[in-house]
Order: sequence, then C-alpha cells, then structure tokens
Amino acid sequence: MSITLSLFNLFIAPLPQRGFFTFRSKILRFAGLKLGRNVKVASGVKFFDQYISIGDNAWIGPEVMIHSCKLGPIIIGDSVDIAPRVLLVSGTHRFGHSTRRAGDEHGAEIRIGSGSWVGANVTIISGAKIGIGSIIAAGSVVIAGDYPDNAVLAGAPAQIKKTLSPLLHDLNIADPFE
Repeated sequence: MSITLSLFNLFIAPLPQRGFFTFRSKILRFAGLKLGRNVKVASGVKFFDQYISIGDNAWIGPEVMIHSCKLGPIIIGDSVDIAPRVLLVSGTHRFGHSTRRAGDEHGAEIRIGSGSWVGANVTIISGAKIGIGSIIAAGSVVIAGDYPDNAVLAGAPAQIKKTLSPLLHDLNIADPFE
C-alpha cells in the first residue's frame, strides 16, 4: 500500500460521513487511483493498494474496504452505488501444501458494471464480474464468475434471483426503491 493511501486512511477517519468529497477525491487521485467526475467517498472508507478505477457519479458508502492488487485490479463503473460496510478483495492465494494452505499469491479482476447497486455488508471476491444495472442484496457474498446485466443477486454464495427490466421507467411502473 502506498504512503499516500495510508495517510488517506488515517486522515479521513475523523471527517464527517458526508461532505469533504472533493478533498477525499483529490487525495485518492494523488495516491494513484483513477476516479471519474463527481465521485463521492464517505467517511471510514479504506483503500488498500492503488489498482482501483471508479467511474463518474459513483457513491462509496461509509466503512467500505477495497483491497486491490496488481494481479487483480478493481473496476467500478459509472453511477455505481456501494452501501456501507461492503468488502471488495481482488487478491487471493492458490491452494498450498497441507502445512500452509494459503499458497502463492494470486488475484483476479473485480468488475462492477455501471448503474449497479451493491447493498450493505456485501462481500465481493476475486474474479467476480457483475453486469451493468445489477443489484446485489445486502449480506450477499459474490464469488468469482460472470454475472449478467440487470441481475438481482442474493445469498452466500450469491445467485441470480431475478432479472430486471433494463429500462424500468419505460414500463410506467413505479420503482419500489424510490
């Protein structure tokens, strides 16, 4: 982890949950993260390593932890909302010998498609690729795999529970989450 990210993790802790978004974004860009326009990072968010890209208009909620690695960058699309206490971990280990099961370091990309909503206390691990416009239910664990666009994922491990219309407003149906 870079010194700048360590300082970011230390200095943003006492800031209010909301506000200071421009300040946080400037520090994160300086630390090497790729941030789009109007990215809002709440308080208590911790970043570990700089292999992270966040698209325009994204929201990263309080107490989110993002662990990237060189072998496993994390790509968060435009207009993604990540609720509190989400954990993203792109690094892992290969199976080792019985004397130490966590073998050689390994990693795989995590990708969260634009327009997606990640519920509170979700864990997303190495190799998960979530399609655009998807919803991940609170408390879910998303394992490695390719998940389609507009899917509702829930459970541990997360499974597709429903497929959403890509354009809910075109159906003249009220969005139950508004």
